[in-house]
Amino acid sequence: MLPQDTDPKYALYRQAILDNCRLREPARFNTLRYEIEARHYEYPVVDLISRTVASLDKDLTALDLGCGHGTLSLYLNSLGLNVDAVDINTTNPPHNLFKERGIRFKQHDLTQEGDPFPDAHYDLIILVEVLEHLPVNPIPFLKRISKLLKPEGRLII
Repeated sequence: MLPQDTDPKYALYRQAILDNCRLREPARFNTLRYEIEARHYEYPVVDLISRTVASLDKDLTALDLGCGHGTLSLYLNSLGLNVDAVDINTTNPPHNLFKERGIRFKQHDLTQEGDPFPDAHYDLIILVEVLEHLPVNPIPFLKRISKLLKPEGRLII
């Protein structure tokens, strides 16, 4: 057991994983709980997100690029952020749970030009477990992404 397993500041993150597991495969929920143990590598990211959000103003907007199964999108939402989630795959995100919680999802290939997002709109952009999957040079991509941030916005990679 890691110290984070009993730390209350990770409770919202663990709840996001559980909600996601229940929705994705309710019949296999008990066996999917392994995701909580398997996600220990994300605890440093969760810690960085919580500290970053605490340092910013209220009514924040966040963009989760490459949201995958949506766990970090759900976590950002549980922290009170207005969240847009993006992924190339439309089958991974929990669409019903996203809709219920007001998370907006867009299917988009991040390697393509023409971002469907307004410039200087986001306080926080999350780009976790994405760059290594892009078949393109990440520098132009990161320059495009940086234009989506507000002047005092933060990018977490």
